Amino acid sequence: MSLIVELDTDRLSVAELLEALQWIGLHGYGKEASCGLGKFEIELASEPSKPATPEQPNAWLTLAPCAPQGLAWHPARCYYQVLTRFGRHGDIAVHQSGGVFKNPVLMAATGAVLSPKEASLAQGFTGQGITGVSKTIDATVQKGYAPVYPVEMT
Repeated sequence: MSLIVELDTDRLSVAELLEALQWIGLHGYGKEASCGLGKFEIELASEPSKPATPEQPNAWLTLAPCAPQGLAWHPARCYYQVLTRFGRHGDIAVHQSGGVFKNPVLMAATGAVLSPKEASLAQGFTGQGITGVSKTIDATVQKGYAPVYPVEMT
């Protein structure tokens, strides 16, 4: 399996990222990590490198679910599957509000291909934070950002 990471090396080095991934793999990842599941090992087939990108990218491939609603896209050149995200409030918010669940949010699933109207593809991520997703806590925001990988659509 390959892993593509949008990494800000001013904040975290490649070595620090690999150390963090190895720690996560040792202790487990996901909802069953507390019962011993979700463990993995990192094996480098080669030194980490930046993947090749097309010479003239004109679209983004999303690497996670995102909320592209209302942003500047060419609708006829965007391809995605709709994903319904059922978010939950965290620990303290649950105890203070009594409500566990957020309102469902429609998102574009991982692997969406989005074609922006603006020519700049240098951003590295797309999406937005979505407000109004909780009946119990007005200030709640649902994360709708995803890292993107530049692609060229013909």
